[in-house]
Amino acid sequence: MDFSEFIRSEWRTVWDEDFWGMDSQHPNFGRPITQEMCPEARAPFCNPIAMRTAKLQNWVSTASRARGHLLINHAELVADPRSVLLRIACASQTRTRDAMKPVSSYKGHGKKPFRISTYQELSEEDLLHVSRHISPEIEEKFRVPVKGFGTTAA
Repeated sequence: MDFSEFIRSEWRTVWDEDFWGMDSQHPNFGRPITQEMCPEARAPFCNPIAMRTAKLQNWVSTASRARGHLLINHAELVADPRSVLLRIACASQTRTRDAMKPVSSYKGHGKKPFRISTYQELSEEDLLHVSRHISPEIEEKFRVPVKGFGTTAA
């Protein structure tokens, strides 16, 4: 499946080996993860972009449910992890350790080293599709520049 098809396909999340190491003998194996369904439709998300937007909105609303939180984005963490840790330390009134141990694998699968991925620019058709399913206001809270909606200030 290419990227254009992927971002337009229904997002079905099921229990499998990749999620908590569940094997095919488990009674939930292959069943939908109800916590990963669209809370409004109570069905799978229409596509992964809609799911991402719903998840970001949920994280933004954490402020009404939890006292301590800090919104960061992955690109910021990868680019300058030390600064992110300093922001966390400042916000939580704690000190950072002298050394930081960088992430060295993805979910520990096979102890493969983490590598930053790079991607091609979105086509105009893909950009239009994505723009129909994102919230620029939510993206801004995570400091994610959104092409077509302006860029965020650092």
